[in-house]
Amino acid sequence: MEGHMELTVNNLKKVINNRTIFENINFSIAPGQIVGVVGRNGVGKTTLFKTMTGVYLADAGQVSIDEQPIEAELNLKQDIFFVDPLNNFYINYTPIEIAKMYAITYSKFNRDEFLATVAKHNLPIKQRIKNYSKGMQGLFNVLLALATRAQFIILDEPFDGLDVLIRE
Repeated sequence: MEGHMELTVNNLKKVINNRTIFENINFSIAPGQIVGVVGRNGVGKTTLFKTMTGVYLADAGQVSIDEQPIEAELNLKQDIFFVDPLNNFYINYTPIEIAKMYAITYSKFNRDEFLATVAKHNLPIKQRIKNYSKGMQGLFNVLLALATRAQFIILDEPFDGLDVLIRE
């Protein structure tokens, strides 16, 4: 099962305040693929990501991993991770506190390894995330996403605030 999972978005639709944000969205992604979603501001990219990951409920269609709808399978939710830089519920916490929370939620999350990686990138592990610079927050988000070991990681504006050297 591990390694050949496929994420499928089938006929997805989202309506907010009686306005259709998107409809008839269909695609599949295999692990290891890097897919970019390009569009103007306000076109619905973030809403798509939030709907795919269950932050928003879809008005039609479904998202599945290996043909199993993720809303029905809690364990499948561990294989899809969304980083929304505009809505970090954890900015008031330190990496140490965040690592404790994520170790509970994501069974493949290795707390010690994550904190070592954060420290290796010169991010202070005892400082609240809100006190990080924008670039440091962006790097932290990517490190956190990778540490969940989710098969599918969705990054919204992943390079916002990151300089060229860190992007590598």
